[in-house]
Amino acid sequence: MDSSDSAPVVLLAPLGYNPYNPQIYDDTRYRFSDADQYPARFAPLATWRWLLGQGTAPDRVLLLLSGDARKSVPAFLDDAGALDLDCGIVGSVEVPVPESEASSWELVRRIELALEDAHGGHAGSAGDSSGKMTAGGPSEAAPGRSGAVAACGEGTARPANVASDGEDVVRHRVFLDLTHGFRALPLALVFAAQLLEDAGLIVVEGLFYGAFQRGRDETPMLRLDPLRDVARWARAMRRHQREGDDRVLAELLGDRARLVAKAAALRREPIPQAARNLATQTVKALPSLRARLPVEAGLELQPLRNVRLSAIREELRELPRSLQAAFVRSFQSVARLACQKGFRGKRRLWLDKKELWRQLECARVLAGMQLIPVMSQVLREWCVTRTILAANGDAPVAPKEWLSRDARIAKERILNSLVEPDEGGVSWGDRLGPGHRAVGNLWRNLCNLRNSIAHCGMTLERVKHHSVLEQATKLLEQAADLGSDPESWRLPVQDSRRVVLAPAGLSPGAVYNAARGGEADILVFLASAETKEMAWRAAERAGLARDLVHELLVLDPFHAHRPGHLRGFWQALFPLLQPGDQLRCCLTGGTTAMGLAVTRLGEHAQRLGLEVRRFLVLDDRSPEVKRSDPFVDCSIEWLEPQGSEPG
Repeated sequence: MDSSDSAPVVLLAPLGYNPYNPQIYDDTRYRFSDADQYPARFAPLATWRWLLGQGTAPDRVLLLLSGDARKSVPAFLDDAGALDLDCGIVGSVEVPVPESEASSWELVRRIELALEDAHGGHAGSAGDSSGKMTAGGPSEAAPGRSGAVAACGEGTARPANVASDGEDVVRHRVFLDLTHGFRALPLALVFAAQLLEDAGLIVVEGLFYGAFQRGRDETPMLRLDPLRDVARWARAMRRHQREGDDRVLAELLGDRARLVAKAAALRREPIPQAARNLATQTVKALPSLRARLPVEAGLELQPLRNVRLSAIREELRELPRSLQAAFVRSFQSVARLACQKGFRGKRRLWLDKKELWRQLECARVLAGMQLIPVMSQVLREWCVTRTILAANGDAPVAPKEWLSRDARIAKERILNSLVEPDEGGVSWGDRLGPGHRAVGNLWRNLCNLRNSIAHCGMTLERVKHHSVLEQATKLLEQAADLGSDPESWRLPVQDSRRVVLAPAGLSPGAVYNAARGGEADILVFLASAETKEMAWRAAERAGLARDLVHELLVLDPFHAHRPGHLRGFWQALFPLLQPGDQLRCCLTGGTTAMGLAVTRLGEHAQRLGLEVRRFLVLDDRSPEVKRSDPFVDCSIEWLEPQGSEPG
């Protein structure tokens, strides 16, 4: 954290009391360095004098008191006066011994209030138990009302100088002297200070501990700041491994090349190269993974494919085993996300089984981060990729084939075809074996999961977080089981056929032009008893064999678009279609209701996964001329371009 020279400087120190030794503490000389040595009974006084020598004069000295420690305050003030230190800036805060969770939160609350009062200038002297500096007595406030607790509970970092309610806050520059006090109090102070620092209320700039030994004239004053670096590394690695949050890790790696060595307290050499590469590549790759880009993340992690685990262990052998283990776990977690090939770019990344399982592993990692919306999208694309590989007999597929938009849309339509449509009550999955039905169920459940959270729960149905997590876990298990069976993904799709659907009116020219202009491989027309013979004659003139032509009989041409009629039309049309077909809907001819029925049937086919294109037959001749000479080629106007996505 950055600190400002204008921020208040606070020396925070516990103070103890020994009823068996009224002198409280022995005289000693606290040594910060060979040049900085200060005689004092109370270690905080030596730290105070050292800060003055460093040009960092405390604006406030706060003493943490528990039990009878208040009886030590007069002696502390006497010694401070004898050393010409300003006793007017000394304040105290009575805190409980942290024996329970409630008392621990109360300790944090009282320290926080004391810091606020110190900044406001409302503090009483150390001997004034009624002053606001002394936060004594039982607390009536719930722990959650503490500013530090509230700030951490918000889940997002707030600006450095803005409180959660929009008011200005002061980030105190705090120095901790942990030498004195009841045994548990210095340790509790360290944890409380860490919470206040993470909440953005303070910046801890130094931790001191006087290693006093009775009978020795000199007491070394130890700087415990490196332990804070160890704690920060532990938090950074935990967030990276469990949550995929690499922001803290990136901050640590920024320009502090000696941080690992400092944390290990063994040597002041650069971070081992293998560890540096691991952390650097991870920081680069995880944002891409969270942004639904598993292939890009895999390519960014590609350099880790050249790093061996034995090299990581060898370079880290002199560090503590705990830190070694953290880096090894991190390496193992991210190395499996690296692409097997393609280190020169996506254009050289072939699709094979290794790449397929790597993408599934990316989905697992995202689920572990509880990024379920991202995971659902990655798993959806994995299903498309699995279908592409299966269609090629599980042989490697060139990048231009499996990463092309047209190829993926085509396979997506095939997967959609396995899912039961909204109307009609049947699906292609019902025609196929149990493996294909299982793939269809996976695809349908995945779409349902994605739809339930894609709109942030803005639906009438209640979206429960734990239920979403359970569904995501089950879908990953289903995908892993089905992924090893290529036959379930190799759908029996023949060459794509052009199926033309057209209404038949009193002029057979519309059906004739629909068959010819739509380049029909199969013609299906809607006709009434009055017009069906003309439609059959038009199909024959268009050059279609009789077995390639099918009729849907319309009993009521003026109400053909109503649900009862549509259900019958769809049940007759569905058996004529197969996955991969393109349905071409002619909107010219017949009654308006018949044209609307054709549109509705096209919508059913889109939900089934077929590509649907609509078109018009443009014939500007008069009705009399059309009837006298119907079989004339006319122009065609397409409403959707070739290769349009399903609606």
